[in-house]
Amino acid sequence: MHPSSLQRSFSSHILREPLTWKPHIEEIRQKATKTIYALSNLRNSKWGASLIELRKIYEGTAVPQIMYTCLIWTNKNGKKHTYTKKALEILQSIQARAARIIYGAFKATLRAALDIKAFLLPIEQQIWKHNADTITQLLSSRPIANTAPSRESTLR
Repeated sequence: MHPSSLQRSFSSHILREPLTWKPHIEEIRQKATKTIYALSNLRNSKWGASLIELRKIYEGTAVPQIMYTCLIWTNKNGKKHTYTKKALEILQSIQARAARIIYGAFKATLRAALDIKAFLLPIEQQIWKHNADTITQLLSSRPIANTAPSRESTLR
């Protein structure tokens, strides 16, 4: 087996030599696709779920699957683009499929319009919000805040 084809899993993070996040993004896509399929079944059932119920289910199940470890894979040490356009495209397509199911829209409907009609935050902004919330939670934790460098020492 060629060393560059080795794949490892650490605490549900899938990495491949050389270190890339492509397998992790693919796993996110597979998990979220299964969840969206279940959402579709809820929409198509006789009793059906309302738009609000479908959106709540999506935000409570698929969004956490998508955002899992995004704080790590979206951070590339201050480089301008923190994640690849391909990864963002995959996540946007997942959300677009979910929004089509939630709102009952046609496939040709623009993604931005789907997000607005289904009352969903665009995926890139969800990533920013999730990362900001996680960092805020980490910094507000007393033990972690005490280990962070003080603001005065970083300004010197």
